[in-house]
Amino acid sequence: MVKLPDLYQSCIMSNSTQLYSQVLGYLRQYSNYCDLRHLKTLAWMINGLIYSGQLSLSAWEPYVQSNAEQAQSFERRW
Repeated sequence: MVKLPDLYQSCIMSNSTQLYSQVLGYLRQYSNYCDLRHLKTLAWMINGLIYSGQLSLSAWEPYVQSNAEQAQSFERRW
């Protein structure tokens, strides 16, 4: 994983979190979810896809808030 400067990383997360909130709000309006966690995961996946422009879990990592610190635990999150 490429380490980004702290200022750049915080800017990405700020914008990423705003987009996540908007996507989650939109998804909640039009879905009958059984488990909110699934909807939140989908919103983070859409968020990562939009920002990275790639269909790769590892490319989404900088755009997703997660407590995972290792690559395996990050991928297990999905």
